[in-house]
Amino acid sequence: MKRITIKDVALRAGVSISTVSRVVHNEKNVASDYITRVHQAIEELGWHPNSVAQSLRHGNGSNVGLILPNTIDPFFGSIADSIISTAARQNLNIITMVSHTANGYDELGCFKRLTASSVDGIIFCSIADVDREVLDNYIANIPMVLCSRREMIPGRPHVFFDHQKGGYLATRHLLEMGHRKIALFVGVFGDSFHTADDLEPFLQNHVLAGPYSGIDKYIGARKAMDEYGATFYPELVEFVDLGNAYQSGFEATQRLISKTTDIDAIFTTNDLSATGAIHMLAKQRLEVPDDVSIIGYDNGIMATSSQPQLSTIVQDTRRLGLECTNVIAQLINGKPCSDVMIDVSLIVRQSSCRHQA
Repeated sequence: MKRITIKDVALRAGVSISTVSRVVHNEKNVASDYITRVHQAIEELGWHPNSVAQSLRHGNGSNVGLILPNTIDPFFGSIADSIISTAARQNLNIITMVSHTANGYDELGCFKRLTASSVDGIIFCSIADVDREVLDNYIANIPMVLCSRREMIPGRPHVFFDHQKGGYLATRHLLEMGHRKIALFVGVFGDSFHTADDLEPFLQNHVLAGPYSGIDKYIGARKAMDEYGATFYPELVEFVDLGNAYQSGFEATQRLISKTTDIDAIFTTNDLSATGAIHMLAKQRLEVPDDVSIIGYDNGIMATSSQPQLSTIVQDTRRLGLECTNVIAQLINGKPCSDVMIDVSLIVRQSSCRHQA
């Protein structure tokens, strides 16, 4: 005999899986018509909710899904560590999922598995923009906070760093050091972008950059260049795949110097890619910072283990994880929440110096 699942109940009732979950757990803000249809479907199919999930929910707090692109990158690993350690104090059970697969990224698959597990909330760090209509089919009634992204899904709270400020501070530092031929490495997932022209729509409408933290940093960098009257060179823009940031930074630097060695500095929006850039420059016998200054972004473990140590933008991932956990806890308890923007700062180390005339 075929085992009846929550998906079968949702199909019979003509609602989403998340709606069935909320009805079963007597949660608020579910239309009375949906409640009637779900209960009727449960009775007709003879379905019984998973007893283990029920005991977790009622005995040991709420279940929260955490979706990250990966946990190999120290940035995302640090976020996960902060959320998991903070969740215990909020009486939350964290179910961590990585969207990266052998064939790319499967964020929708993560949502499907989490809703089938009847989670009470979701903390989501996306790789790019999402199909909101498709997403709402699964999580319309599930509280969710967007992590490290801004202005991505209307009506959902976002917790994010002020990345435009970060890009501005990094590039202003290089400009103040007298650098004018500045290469900009933009961190994104995959290969959706290829030239500086692909970024023009985001410069015209900053809201579009919400799902792309790397593009936010690029916007800040361009603002600094405009303020200082520095010439922008489109051919000095390279893209770094954040799914393989070190190797991608190495290859981006190789592409750059195959076009020109007439560069003063590189701003790359990720410390791992900055480290890759340093190693590629060393292979070409270009010294950092004497020949080329480099500034990264994150201030994770790579910033101080790199040789030379990285000048970089400091973002407090532990604070980010704490705020995400606090927001999802409030949402689960029915409290309204607004966006949280976290400040960033610049730290100068050995990888950047005054331009050598």
